[in-house]
Amino acid sequence: MISVVNVGGTAFYGAQGVCVVEDKVIRRVDGREREYLLLRPVRDVRSTVYIPTDNETLMSAVRPVLTAREIDAMLAGLSAAELSWIDDDAERRELCAAVVKCGDCDRLPRLVGLLCLYRRERGRGALRARLSDDRLLKETERLLCDEFAYALGIPAAQVPAYVDDRLADTK
Repeated sequence: MISVVNVGGTAFYGAQGVCVVEDKVIRRVDGREREYLLLRPVRDVRSTVYIPTDNETLMSAVRPVLTAREIDAMLAGLSAAELSWIDDDAERRELCAAVVKCGDCDRLPRLVGLLCLYRRERGRGALRARLSDDRLLKETERLLCDEFAYALGIPAAQVPAYVDDRLADTK
């Protein structure tokens, strides 16, 4: 997947979120030279992330940042099934991990739908408050809001309203 992420561009990387791809560098670790992708998270420019380019697992979590067109198309294409709650705790955790930590874009629409439903139903008091859900979905929402905000050129705080407006347009 890294072939579509260029030095000087941006990428989404797991829990780091949107990052600037600063460079590819050679570092000696444990007496062995390896090439690393150097990422700088947009949210915390003081941080630096080094990803060994020969580590397929880590590199598979690096993906291009979505474009505004891709976001709008995804929101327009959300089905009723994707906007339903997942009762199984393990399935919810696995979905969040697959999308955020592993870069699984195919399951991103389902996660966006889940987050929208969670926010709406919690606001109405229809879902019981669970600390594990709150933490997991808050962090997931932060990462997705950051990515959507970056792609759409709007503040992250405006992303939930943007998503809700787009979903209302598709009903």
